[in-house]
Amino acid sequence: MVTEFPILAGIIALIVSLVVGAIELDAVKSKVPPAVTWLTGAGAIIALVGSAPYSAILRLLVILALLGVLGAGIRWTLKNA
Repeated sequence: MVTEFPILAGIIALIVSLVVGAIELDAVKSKVPPAVTWLTGAGAIIALVGSAPYSAILRLLVILALLGVLGAGIRWTLKNA
C-alpha cells in the first residue's frame, strides 16, 4: 500500500503523529516526548512522499504542504494544552 499510495501513507503518518504526540503531551506534561514523536512523524512524511514515483516538484510541494499542516497541528495542540 505504501508504494501504491505514498501521499495517503504520508497523511496517515501525519494524523498518527499528531494524535500520539497530543496523547503524550497530556500524559507526561512535558514537551520533549511529543516533540520527538512529531519529528519522527515529519521524517516519516518526508520518507514516504519523497520515495513516490512523482516528479520532484510535486513531491516537494506535497511534502511542504503536509509539513505545514503538521506544524499547524502542533501549534494548535500546544496552544490548547
